[in-house]
Amino acid sequence: EIGSGLVGSEMCIRDSSLLGVFITPIGGILIADFYICNRKNYDGGDVPQGIKWDAIVSWAVASFVGVTMTARPVGLGWFVAVGAVIPVPLICIAVAMVLYVVSQKLQNRKLQNKAGAV
Repeated sequence: EIGSGLVGSEMCIRDSSLLGVFITPIGGILIADFYICNRKNYDGGDVPQGIKWDAIVSWAVASFVGVTMTARPVGLGWFVAVGAVIPVPLICIAVAMVLYVVSQKLQNRKLQNKAGAV
């Protein structure tokens, strides 16, 4: 009976690690979108339509970075030493925020160049 409790706790830790890797980048993207990229555009009436591919790419890359820093057998275990110093969910949030902000800046610059060319 004791062994089954240990197995259950290992599964709980594994599942928590996966949640930390795949859910936290979404928070980073939301924080970046609200506080950095679109501070003045959240008045409630202007909801963007369509899929924001830059947000999905930022999430996927940040999640992959988190998986590389998570120990085996859950993650790839490539950079576990970094994940041991700085919590992996914080790294995922930071990576997602940086990637999303950079992609938004590049997208805004591209739109301004198209508007200037017309």
